[in-house]
Amino acid sequence: MQQDPALKAAYETGVDVNTTSSYVVAVADYLSAPSIRNVDFSAYHGKPGDVITVQATDNFAVTEVRVRIQNPDGTLVEEGPALPDPDGFTFRFTAKASNTSLEGDKITVTAADRPGNRTLKEAEL
Repeated sequence: MQQDPALKAAYETGVDVNTTSSYVVAVADYLSAPSIRNVDFSAYHGKPGDVITVQATDNFAVTEVRVRIQNPDGTLVEEGPALPDPDGFTFRFTAKASNTSLEGDKITVTAADRPGNRTLKEAEL
């Protein structure tokens, strides 16, 4: 981080009375993986344009959320990024593929932070 001025500047935005330097913020971020608070697939019906909403947080920032949809036999239906809302903790995945059989499908959500920590959450339809 010390060698990357842009990264140091990003971590400096997290400095407060409890975390007194960008280094402390970076170490805390390294030691803490993101948390996936909620996965809402109630608007997903297997049609292109359907949305899966994910709420994910991190002690500094969630940098990526990905959604993977598989049939019960493990066949991949689709996979891709969930795009962030302006609030910084809501991410929306918009389906592109048609999926005619939802029963037993598995949705896997992965959230990542700047140091590369990853958290995985799975749900079955």
